[in-house]
Amino acid sequence: MFGADLGIVLIWASLIMLIFMLVWILLGPLKLFNKILINTVLGIICVFIYNLIANFAKFDIIGINELSLSVLAVLGVPGFVAIVIIKALI
Repeated sequence: MFGADLGIVLIWASLIMLIFMLVWILLGPLKLFNKILINTVLGIICVFIYNLIANFAKFDIIGINELSLSVLAVLGVPGFVAIVIIKALI
Protein backbone atom coordinates (compact mmCIF):
# COMPACT_ATOMS: atom_id res chain seq x y z
CA MET A 1 0.00 0.00 0.00
CA PHE A 2 2.55 2.54 1.07
CA GLY A 3 5.59 1.06 -0.73
CA ALA A 4 6.74 2.21 -4.14
CA ASP A 5 6.40 -0.07 -7.11
CA LEU A 6 9.71 -1.62 -8.18
CA GLY A 7 9.28 -0.37 -11.76
CA ILE A 8 8.89 3.24 -10.63
CA VAL A 9 11.97 3.00 -8.41
CA LEU A 10 14.02 1.57 -11.29
CA ILE A 11 12.85 4.30 -13.65
CA TRP A 12 13.81 7.04 -11.18
CA ALA A 13 17.17 5.40 -10.48
CA SER A 14 17.92 5.11 -14.19
CA LEU A 15 16.94 8.76 -14.78
CA ILE A 16 19.24 9.92 -11.98
CA MET A 17 22.10 7.82 -13.39
CA LEU A 18 21.44 9.22 -16.86
CA ILE A 19 21.62 12.79 -15.53
CA PHE A 20 24.92 12.06 -13.77
CA MET A 21 26.37 10.47 -16.91
CA LEU A 22 25.33 13.43 -19.09
CA VAL A 23 26.88 15.90 -16.65
CA TRP A 24 30.08 13.81 -16.55
CA ILE A 25 30.26 13.69 -20.37
CA LEU A 26 29.58 17.42 -20.76
CA LEU A 27 32.11 18.52 -18.12
CA GLY A 28 35.03 16.78 -19.86
CA PRO A 29 35.46 19.36 -22.64
CA LEU A 30 35.05 22.19 -20.12
CA LYS A 31 38.04 20.91 -18.16
CA LEU A 32 40.10 20.90 -21.35
CA PHE A 33 38.89 24.41 -22.20
CA ASN A 34 39.82 25.65 -18.71
CA LYS A 35 43.30 24.13 -19.00
CA ILE A 36 43.88 25.77 -22.39
CA LEU A 37 42.58 29.09 -21.05
CA ILE A 38 44.89 28.97 -18.02
CA ASN A 39 47.89 28.01 -20.19
CA THR A 40 47.16 30.87 -22.58
CA VAL A 41 46.78 33.47 -19.85
CA LEU A 42 49.98 32.37 -18.06
CA GLY A 43 51.89 32.34 -21.35
CA ILE A 44 50.68 35.80 -22.35
CA ILE A 45 51.60 37.17 -18.92
CA CYS A 46 55.10 35.71 -19.34
CA VAL A 47 55.38 37.31 -22.80
CA PHE A 48 54.29 40.72 -21.48
CA ILE A 49 56.79 40.55 -18.61
CA TYR A 50 59.51 39.44 -21.01
CA ASN A 51 58.68 42.29 -23.40
CA LEU A 52 58.83 44.84 -20.55
CA ILE A 53 62.25 43.56 -19.53
CA ALA A 54 63.36 43.34 -23.17
CA ASN A 55 62.59 47.02 -23.73
CA PHE A 56 64.97 48.05 -20.97
CA ALA A 57 67.68 45.49 -21.81
CA LYS A 58 67.52 46.11 -25.59
CA PHE A 59 66.51 42.52 -26.43
CA ASP A 60 64.23 41.56 -29.28
CA ILE A 61 60.62 41.55 -28.18
CA ILE A 62 58.26 38.63 -28.81
CA GLY A 63 55.30 39.50 -30.98
CA ILE A 64 51.88 38.14 -30.15
CA ASN A 65 50.42 36.53 -33.26
CA GLU A 66 48.44 33.42 -34.14
CA LEU A 67 51.43 31.08 -34.04
CA SER A 68 52.78 32.27 -30.71
CA LEU A 69 49.29 32.22 -29.18
CA SER A 70 48.80 28.65 -30.40
CA VAL A 71 52.08 27.54 -28.86
CA LEU A 72 51.25 29.35 -25.61
CA ALA A 73 47.74 27.88 -25.51
CA VAL A 74 48.94 24.31 -25.90
CA LEU A 75 52.15 24.43 -23.87
CA GLY A 76 51.76 27.39 -21.51
CA VAL A 77 54.95 28.44 -19.71
CA PRO A 78 57.14 25.75 -21.36
CA GLY A 79 55.87 27.10 -24.69
CA PHE A 80 57.03 30.56 -23.66
CA VAL A 81 60.48 29.16 -22.87
CA ALA A 82 60.53 27.44 -26.26
CA ILE A 83 59.62 30.69 -28.00
CA VAL A 84 62.37 32.57 -26.15
CA ILE A 85 64.93 29.91 -27.09
CA ILE A 86 63.83 29.90 -30.73
CA LYS A 87 63.90 33.73 -30.77
CA ALA A 88 67.46 33.68 -29.35
CA LEU A 89 68.63 31.17 -31.96
CA ILE A 90 67.19 33.07 -34.92
